[in-house]
Amino acid sequence: QLQQARVAMEGGCDVNCGSFYMQTLPDAIEKGVVSMDDLDQATGRLFTQAFDLGMMDFPGPVYNTYGPDKVDSPYHRELAQSAAEQGIVLLKNNKNLLPLDASKISSL
Repeated sequence: QLQQARVAMEGGCDVNCGSFYMQTLPDAIEKGVVSMDDLDQATGRLFTQAFDLGMMDFPGPVYNTYGPDKVDSPYHRELAQSAAEQGIVLLKNNKNLLPLDASKISSL
């Protein structure tokens, strides 16, 4: 688990929405698996984003006032549809490899 914490931190995963970092980072830092520099960089990125989003402003971030009319408009739906369409990947099924047999694959 300590190595997983290192890989996640080095990979730019600055936020953990569960308890994994709370359970592993103190030990990983103490044993030198994760450096304080890595933690400082991750924390710096988090605080930079928090300030940029206005999360540290009084009375609070502006985006808290956004309702469905600002984020669920026809324009935004069209933009989401376009992004989804552009992200589609079609695979050629050469040699009938698809669908993959999960029992024969250990990792991707």
